Amino acid sequence: LSATNFEFRFLLGIGSLPTIVCTILTYRSAEGDEYANSSSASNNPFRVAAAHPKMLKPLAGCGLSWFLYDFIYYGTSFNQVQLTDTVFGDANTLFASCWQNVALTVVGLPGVLTAIWLLLKISAWKLQICGFALSAVTCGALAVAVAAGASDGVKFTIFCSILFALNWGVNVTTYCLPAEVFPKAVRTTFFGLTAGMGKVGALIGSASFASITDAVGFGGVYALCAGISVVGMIATVLLVPRAADDETSCES
Repeated sequence: LSATNFEFRFLLGIGSLPTIVCTILTYRSAEGDEYANSSSASNNPFRVAAAHPKMLKPLAGCGLSWFLYDFIYYGTSFNQVQLTDTVFGDANTLFASCWQNVALTVVGLPGVLTAIWLLLKISAWKLQICGFALSAVTCGALAVAVAAGASDGVKFTIFCSILFALNWGVNVTTYCLPAEVFPKAVRTTFFGLTAGMGKVGALIGSASFASITDAVGFGGVYALCAGISVVGMIATVLLVPRAADDETSCES
């Protein structure tokens, strides 16, 4: 383990560089005219939200969908080790652990790239609905496979499809929709509130997935994820403004 200490710290440090670059570029950029002329003087995000009651419904839609997605996404990461151990066996070496996780991580990359391409064709509103729908189907398929006693290879294949689904749609659209829905004068505030709701979902999912799995089993937890995906789809349809469907996403 001591032999990997430097490599771990080096890679962690490299990961901080994009954030540093974005922070510097953002700090040096000028504020937009609409934001600069805004009458909102409060820096308290909750006061800003209370001062714009018409934005509370879109905030609930964007925030709830992000909360539900992060619950599934971050909770799933805790089951990744369990499933790879089932299919490949326990990873007794660092190399074995690396290639197993690389195999799963690579599955998500085509999902992200496909979502970016689709955003040039359809709106983020539609893509998010489709993303939740695909997540519901794949999670439900894994729950059925576990209940039916399917082979480890079948379960691993379905798990890979879940990772593709999670990266394909909602992973991208949760960042696009707040930028489209909220006006420039309060966009950063409401975007921050929305992202904060998502991270609460990530925290709860990360902390509770193991307990839920112990209570209802591996199949049961993904049946729950399928239901949560359906709720996310409904929240998008009912709460996120359809006006976002009029744009090809993220072009604004």
